[in-house]
Amino acid sequence: MQASTAQIPEGQAEAGSLAAGRLRSLEDQLTRAKQKIHSFQKLTGDAPGPTQEELRRKVENGIKEFWYFVRSEVKKLSNVEPSERQKYADTLLQDLGNQERSIMTDLYYLSQADGVGEWRMKEAKDLSDLVQNRITYLQVSTDTPAAQASWTVFSSCRYI
Repeated sequence: MQASTAQIPEGQAEAGSLAAGRLRSLEDQLTRAKQKIHSFQKLTGDAPGPTQEELRRKVENGIKEFWYFVRSEVKKLSNVEPSERQKYADTLLQDLGNQERSIMTDLYYLSQADGVGEWRMKEAKDLSDLVQNRITYLQVSTDTPAAQASWTVFSSCRYI
C-alpha cells in the first residue's frame, strides 16, 4: 500500500486533526514553560550576580576597615594625655559612627540587590500590622483572659 493512495477514514481524520491541534498546544505550553524556567534561572542562578557580589565584597572590606580602624585607635588611646582623652573619645565615636553608617548603607544596597527587597518590606509591614492589630485588640477588649493576663504583666512590671 502506497502512502499517496492511503486514505484515513473520516472519523479518524477528525480525531487526527484534534490530536495534532492538542499536540501543538502542548508544544506551545512546553516552550513557554522552558522560557519561564530559563528566565527564572537568569534571575536566581547558581551564583550571585555581579552587582550582588560587588556589594558583598564592599561590605566585607568595610568591616575589615572598621576593625583595623578600631584596633589602631584603641592602641593610640594609651598614648593620649589624660586631659585630652575626652576630646579624643568624642572624635573617635564620631568617626566610628561614620564607619557604621557606611557599612549599613552597603548592607542595605546588598539586601536590595538580591531582588527580594520589596518582599522584605512587605513582610515587615505585614508583621508590624499584625502586631499593632493584636495590641489594639488587647487594649480595647479587657474582658478576655489574654487582655487580663497582659494587664497583669504590664502592671506588675510597672510599665504603665
